[in-house]
Order: sequence, then structure tokens, then C-alpha cells
Amino acid sequence: MSVVFSGWASVTPAINGALAPGEWNSAGVLPMPGGRILVQNDTEFLYLALDLAADTGNSAGVGDYFWITFDNTRDGKITPRKDVNYGIYPSLPIRIGRQYYLGPGTWTGILNDPSPSLAQQGFAATSSSATPHRIWEMRIALAEVGLPVLGESTAPFLRFGLRVASSTPSLVTDFPAGFFSSFAGLHEIRLATSPVSPYPPGSAGPVIAGVGLIPASVITGGRAT
Repeated sequence: MSVVFSGWASVTPAINGALAPGEWNSAGVLPMPGGRILVQNDTEFLYLALDLAADTGNSAGVGDYFWITFDNTRDGKITPRKDVNYGIYPSLPIRIGRQYYLGPGTWTGILNDPSPSLAQQGFAATSSSATPHRIWEMRIALAEVGLPVLGESTAPFLRFGLRVASSTPSLVTDFPAGFFSSFAGLHEIRLATSPVSPYPPGSAGPVIAGVGLIPASVITGGRAT
């Protein structure tokens, strides 16, 4: 099992398949075979970018796809009609769907209820590779993956498994292997609970009239200068 610390999404990424400058600066990074996963969140959504440097073929249609599974009960076991798997619909246009687990490797059909979750693919060079390659961007509603209120836990986390697949080049990567049959080795995302203070620890002075933090270094004689 690997652990990644999600960053606070100070800039909300546009889910358009492009890793635009400034949108993912706060993200945690988890290396995976053939690429990396960028992870950030706010109070409502988990934002994921799959930067797949090994997938250098711009496959048409839905030949490239992903699955991402969440252990909504966070107990390391497959719980029927609780734990959820996301993927794209089997026909264009690209859109995300979700289904519940019924057991190891078995699911309900795609759920028909409305969802604010989104996914989009792109194909471009990124900071990880100058060769154009497959990119996925996703927005997953935290309420759909077992965290309806982020602040109810002092250390909120998610457990997940991921499949990425490509038709050109032909590849299927499960991370971790066999995650859809057993949740024992799922990876963990530790979520951010608030924005990071712009001041280093110990450098912030008192809160003045609820306006904000005054740096301690500019307080002289009891007055902010």
C-alpha cells in the first residue's frame, strides 16, 4: 500500500484534460507504473489527474479508459452496494459513470442518478515528459465516496485502487494488482482539511478583529507596522 497526501485545491482545476499552469501546484504526487497521480481536494471534491507518460498513443474513441475504486466503508473489505467503482461510459462522448460493488469483480450496472463528478481526457506533453501522452482529469464528489462532511474527521482519508488502459500502445495497469477482487492492499489518500497558512509555523501573530493573521515579524511595540 502506498500513501499520498492530498493538497488543498487553492485553485479549482478545470476538468478539461489539460494540466493548465497553476491548477495543480498544490497537489500531492503518487508515482505509479507508467506515470503519476496528482491529488488535491477541497471541502466538496477530490481532484485527480493521471499523467500517463507511458501512454504515447492518442487512441480514438473509448479505447483508452480508467477504473477507480473507493472503499467507502474504509474497512479493507468489499461491501456490496456501498463500495463504488468509477469509469467512463462505453461510448462517446467521454463521461464518467459509477457503479456499486456486488462482490469481488462484480458490480451493479451504471447508476442513473445525477452526479456532480466529472472526467475528461487530454493528450499533451507535461512537466513529466516532453513526449505527448495521455492525461485524465477527474472531479469526484466526496459525498459519493463516503465523506459527506469533510470536517467530521480530524484525519480524513480514502482508500482506492486504479486501472488505466490503452489500446495504442496496448496496456492495462492495475494499481495495486487485483484491487477489484480484494481491497486488502488499496492505496490511501490522506485529505487536506483546510488551506495552508501562507506564514511559516511560529511566524504568525494574533488575529486582529477577525481580519486575518498579522506576521509577528512586523509587530513592534504592540502595533502592526
